Amino acid sequence: MPLPAAADVTSYLSQTTGVAIPVASAAAITQLIEVAAREVEQLTGYNPFLGDAGTKRVRQARVMRLPNGVYGTITLELSDVPLVAEVDYRMGPVHADGASGDPYDWIELIRPVGSIPIEVTGTWGYADDYPNVLKIAIIELVAGRYIESQRQGQVAEGNWKESDSSRDVVGGSTLGGKETELGGGAMISRAIGIIKGYRRHVEFA
Repeated sequence: MPLPAAADVTSYLSQTTGVAIPVASAAAITQLIEVAAREVEQLTGYNPFLGDAGTKRVRQARVMRLPNGVYGTITLELSDVPLVAEVDYRMGPVHADGASGDPYDWIELIRPVGSIPIEVTGTWGYADDYPNVLKIAIIELVAGRYIESQRQGQVAEGNWKESDSSRDVVGGSTLGGKETELGGGAMISRAIGIIKGYRRHVEFA
């Protein structure tokens, strides 16, 4: 699935808070989505998270930690000479199958092949699309950040009036001091916990 759109977040906010989010807030929400996408890469260790095909040079060692996850059609070459899987090398972790959403993280050389860097070609990242669970977590993370920014008076599009503690207005709809009930901080914590579940762990066999 592609990155969530502002409409996905506003729909989620409307369902969870009962407040209609003004159209003018779409730009601020889109910016929060972009920030969340970068945070996913930081928290998971997959950078980029969405696959990007290409070739990377990896310095030789018995076990080589790859600079990112790699999946899809994977080839290894040494000075333009192809290496053979399960003869020259194997890839891991053992539970990975090299498909989208299940990338390899390391290479183990079965027999020495010199000291020249190995060229690894494949799709670098975690997957072609965001898993549905992760996409929902991103939506919740952005929603929580939006609520917190409203509470702190940081989103001008929302017409937040920080000085009016009894009637906090968002695009003509009244939050009425519901910031505690809305639980922006709880949304953020829950979402980050889910995102961290996709954290890259390199397990050498």
